[in-house]
Formats: sequence, structure tokens, C-alpha cells
Amino acid sequence: MRSFRFPLWAIVLMMTVLVVTITAIEAARTVSIQLALGNNDVPYHWWALPALFTLVTAAMCGVGWIGYGVLHLIRKTGVQRLTSVETAHRTR
Repeated sequence: MRSFRFPLWAIVLMMTVLVVTITAIEAARTVSIQLALGNNDVPYHWWALPALFTLVTAAMCGVGWIGYGVLHLIRKTGVQRLTSVETAHRTR
């Protein structure tokens, strides 16, 4: 039987999704308890969604630009040519 290992980035992504899901469940539980106790003054934060969307989009664009810059610098330095360098002479 062939063994399979998840890549590190997949494990980090799964852990992030788990933490976000647990946080959302806990927030929903807190709000439901407040509403069940008759507290109708539960604050709604819908006004923050556009700002959150803008912030996440800006962060993703920033990470993308940093990645593009790194790739551009690597292409400029010629690192990709190191794979074609002969380190030892082969004799027949």
C-alpha cells in the first residue's frame, strides 16, 4: 500500500480552517445564549464587513506583490540556471 503525506501548507491551512470554525461556533453559541436570556441588545457588526473585505483583499494583494517581487528578483539573478551547471566532468 502506498503511503501519503499531506504537504506542510495543507496542514497549516486545515488547522486555520479548524480554528476559524471553532471560533465561529463559539461566537454563535454566545449570541444564542444572550438571545435566549432575553437580552435583545445584541450588537450587530454588519457595518464592519466592507472594511474587513477591503482589509483582507489588500493583504492578499500585498502578499501577491511580495511573491511576484521575489520571483522577479530570482529571475534577474539567474538562480534558475544553477540546475544546468555541471559540477563534475563526466568521462566515458
